[in-house]
Amino acid sequence: MKKNLTFYLLIIIITNIYAQNDVLKFPYKNSIKLSPLSFCNNSLFLNYERNLGSKFGVVLSQGIYYYNSILPKSPIDFLRNGLNPGIEGNTIGYLSELQTRFYFNEKQKSEKKRSRLFVAPYGLYYIYNTNDYYYFEGQKSNPTRPDYKLTSFGGGILIGYTFEINKFSIELYTGGGLKQNKTDMDKMVTRHFQTDVFSIAYKGIVPKFGFNLGFNF
Repeated sequence: MKKNLTFYLLIIIITNIYAQNDVLKFPYKNSIKLSPLSFCNNSLFLNYERNLGSKFGVVLSQGIYYYNSILPKSPIDFLRNGLNPGIEGNTIGYLSELQTRFYFNEKQKSEKKRSRLFVAPYGLYYIYNTNDYYYFEGQKSNPTRPDYKLTSFGGGILIGYTFEINKFSIELYTGGGLKQNKTDMDKMVTRHFQTDVFSIAYKGIVPKFGFNLGFNF
C-alpha cells in the first residue's frame, strides 16, 4: 500500500512538472523582424526566423540597397562627405543573409514573456548593379561611366539578446566577420568606393551591430 502511494505521488509530481513546462512554453515559433539601422546605409532589411525548439533557430534575411544621387543622403553618406567622388546615377543591390542561432540562458517569467541570449554564425551574399557617372578631380567635363556588377560574400558570428513580450520582440546584437568581393569595376572606381567598412566595395574584417524589431506569430 505504501509503495503504491509513493508511486502515485511520484506520478503526480512528475505530471505537475511537465504541466508547468507546458504552461510556460512560448506559443510562437515564427517571427518577422525589421532592421531600422539598415536605413542609415541606404538599405532595407527584413528577417524571418523559425524557432526549431527553445534552443535553436534559423534566420533568413532579405534586403535591398538603393542609392540615387537625387535622393537625400543617408547618415553614412554624410560621414563620407569629402571622401568619395561626385556621383550621379543609381545603384541597386540585392542582399541575402542566413543565420543559425543557438540560444542560452532562457528566462521565461510567464507564458508570453521571455528573454534569451544567442550566438549566431552567419553567411552573406550581396549583388550590386550600378550605372553611375563619377566625377573625379579635374574631370568635371569628362565623367567616367562604368556599368559594373559587384558581388560580396562572407560570414562571421554574432552575439545578442532577445526580449519577447506576447507577439512583439526586440533584439540587440553585435559581432563581425570577413567580407570579400568580386567585381568588374574599374580599379580607380573601386578605390574610391573602399573609403570605409560600410562602403559596398570594402573587403576585409567588417563589424556588424544593430537591433531588430519583431512580430511573433
